[in-house]
Amino acid sequence: MLVCSLAGTRARAQGDDLVTAAGDGNLVRAKALLDAKADVNARTGDGRTTLLFAAQSGRKEIVQLLKAAGAVGQ
Repeated sequence: MLVCSLAGTRARAQGDDLVTAAGDGNLVRAKALLDAKADVNARTGDGRTTLLFAAQSGRKEIVQLLKAAGAVGQ
């Protein structure tokens, strides 16, 4: 059980990191997180998807990366 719990915690942390990278426009970090299997459809604290957050932040390259990785909008 503890292993499953830790894996879930790691996935959530990677999703949070992906949201941050998307908002900051950090393409290198976003690619690394996606390569590490971060949740491409992670959500912000107010419920926006990472894709929507990146689009609203004007991060076109991140939007393209997320779409290529299978992200869906809100």
